[in-house]
Amino acid sequence: MKKLAEIRAVRGYNYRIEVDGGVALNTVGGVVLAGAEVLVAGNAVFGSGDPKANASALLEAAREVKEQGTFSYLERSLATPELNRYMQE
Repeated sequence: MKKLAEIRAVRGYNYRIEVDGGVALNTVGGVVLAGAEVLVAGNAVFGSGDPKANASALLEAAREVKEQGTFSYLERSLATPELNRYMQE
């Protein structure tokens, strides 16, 4: 994803980077920092609990990372190999 964001910036392309799958509270920060702008998080929203609360938590976490450029304590504490994979791509 980082390479796609770099190519887009250098060449002046106007496309949005989407991640479909694997987006959850513990990965959303990584995918946003890596350059994703469109996130599909079906299981994270509808898998368990209240879908509205789940969607709000994901959106809040994504906005925090977008605005501050860093992870919250919660996301760092929930970091997984998936998150690290997104950050490397």
